[in-house]
Amino acid sequence: MNRIMSAVFMVCALLFATESYAGNVSKAKEFMKAGMYLQAIALLEKEIYGDERNQTTANPANAEAHHLLGACLVQKGNYSKADERFASAVKLNSDFGYKIGNVYKDAGQPLVKNGKLDTANELFQKAVSYDPGLGKAIGAFLFETGMRYESDNLLSLATSYDQALRRPIAEHYHSLSKVAEMDETKVDLLQMSARYDNTYESEYELNRQTLGRYHLEKAVEFAKRPGKDAVTGEHKSLAEKYLGENVVKKELPEEIVYQPGKYTFSLIAGEQTPYWITFPDGVISNWNLDSPDGKFQAIYDDGEVVNLWSAKSLPRNKYRFKLLAVTDQPEISMTVRQK
Repeated sequence: MNRIMSAVFMVCALLFATESYAGNVSKAKEFMKAGMYLQAIALLEKEIYGDERNQTTANPANAEAHHLLGACLVQKGNYSKADERFASAVKLNSDFGYKIGNVYKDAGQPLVKNGKLDTANELFQKAVSYDPGLGKAIGAFLFETGMRYESDNLLSLATSYDQALRRPIAEHYHSLSKVAEMDETKVDLLQMSARYDNTYESEYELNRQTLGRYHLEKAVEFAKRPGKDAVTGEHKSLAEKYLGENVVKKELPEEIVYQPGKYTFSLIAGEQTPYWITFPDGVISNWNLDSPDGKFQAIYDDGEVVNLWSAKSLPRNKYRFKLLAVTDQPEISMTVRQK
């Protein structure tokens, strides 16, 4: 009799557990389809942990319940707790790993479109940790979205999931460079092409050098014209961008410190030296003209102007100036010597 009662009890318990599983999980799925994740979470937690108040038996070995609960938690942005539930699901049934990967992939995609790229990337990385095969799908999504929104951040991230995308991205930027209206835009696009595929490196380098040299020559040209400081600065900035600061400083220095020796300058009327002239301590300078009617000025950095053809002395304690030709000066001679 006792054995019969025990058997009946076990059958009843099993039927109760099955009914509980079917009720909680199936209802939770309906809530999830309706986007009612909080209600689904409540049912799934009841399934896994039980409910003493309603005398519901816990079912912690239900892998699907852990998986669904993790999916709900992902939707609510509670990723740390979702990780715990997913880990339990995989421990109970390794087949859930592939499903979990898709949960993270699908959750990350709308975040990309909402501008939350860092969070989306974290979810994508979780996705490939569960299913490495999702890398190409994630890369394709990022590539398509990046092309649609012209976002290099998305395109660059796409290559981290699928290196094969580097070539089409490079080709995309190269094609844009062909129709670019500005030389600066063309070179910048070629640089991006070369960054993704080094077969474009030589074309980029040639255009970079050509454009940088053009702006450096323009910077030197405008630096010789008084009152063109802003234009000079614009060209100089672009020259530094494409040639580097060291190259520009060498050919267009801010100032030149003249040591003792003899130096010559050639300026046309209205032209000035493109850099400041200065001297080390303990020296003096003498000036000589190639013609008696030649006229040029020293323009000091504080704005004072001295007519060097008539000045009997130079300002004291001022050592930084530019030469400005009033008349054509084929050869201005400057001798710097120790006092």
